[in-house]
Amino acid sequence: MRILLPVNLNVWPELLVDAARPWAERMGAKIDLMFVDELTQPRARVKDPAVQAVIEANLATEHQHVHDALAAQRDRLPEALRGVTFIEHGNPADAIVRRSADYDLVICGNDGRAGVTGLFGSMSESLVRNFRKPVLLLRVRPHR
Repeated sequence: MRILLPVNLNVWPELLVDAARPWAERMGAKIDLMFVDELTQPRARVKDPAVQAVIEANLATEHQHVHDALAAQRDRLPEALRGVTFIEHGNPADAIVRRSADYDLVICGNDGRAGVTGLFGSMSESLVRNFRKPVLLLRVRPHR
């Protein structure tokens, strides 16, 4: 069994990975971690080659930071549960739905900050409405 775990590296990713772990253990599943970069291609609008070079260098550095952060989250899992990590681009809900065809389950983190009366986030809501396979929403918030 394979589980897709989209991770927002800016909002408590360790809490989500830790919350997904027992589910994967119960199912004997591997977890693949996914990060969706929402940044569009800013260099396409820039004509100056010097500025394009700076943008490319910054994007390459940022890509490496994201790759390292995603790998660090994968390493929180026991070896038996570790799948692959990958980065997608675009709208998160659309990217998750596109990528999810090969998975048995998507586990999605939810901090309840937006969406339908605060029950789940707008991205989670979109995923639940558009995904045709099981989606498990895990409420992840740090203890206060």
